[in-house]
Amino acid sequence: MPTILIVDDEEPARYGIRRAIEAPDRQIFEAASAAEARVAIQQHRPHLMLVDINMPGEDGISLVRSLSNDPLKPLIIVITSYATARIAVAAMKAGAHDYLTKPFEIEELRRLVNKALDQFSSGRVASPPPGRPSSLASDAWAGHTVSHYRVLRKLGGGGMGVATWEKTSSSSVASP
Repeated sequence: MPTILIVDDEEPARYGIRRAIEAPDRQIFEAASAAEARVAIQQHRPHLMLVDINMPGEDGISLVRSLSNDPLKPLIIVITSYATARIAVAAMKAGAHDYLTKPFEIEELRRLVNKALDQFSSGRVASPPPGRPSSLASDAWAGHTVSHYRVLRKLGGGGMGVATWEKTSSSSVASP
């Protein structure tokens, strides 16, 4: 049974995310801070984490970065109110699997969660080396040296934004 950890300092946000993604075949836990998340990670070893970037004390990017060398690191989707290329790049470099901006469409959240859990359960995703995006650690990239990335940012309905990684031939990161 997949285990999901929601990390957000705002209880209504955790509640809304939980309601949107809950299913009988999933265990969902919550943490209100990076410190609480660390305890929950040790107790529950989640397959997927949904992490808010902007939290008091330690922020979500710092939390994600601190997990980069953990061989049992879960897939991580970062969530934030600030849709900038700089934040997307920082989150992905820290080891996030995907990126979603608030407010987001519930169906987009569900799609990202289902996609991540499908990748995890199929074994197509392994923990990447530090500084590499998780989505490139699949079998398709095995044995390849990937040194150039571009963040693609697409804004959709309701101000929702998603960033993903794409291999490019240039060494610069393109701004949207």
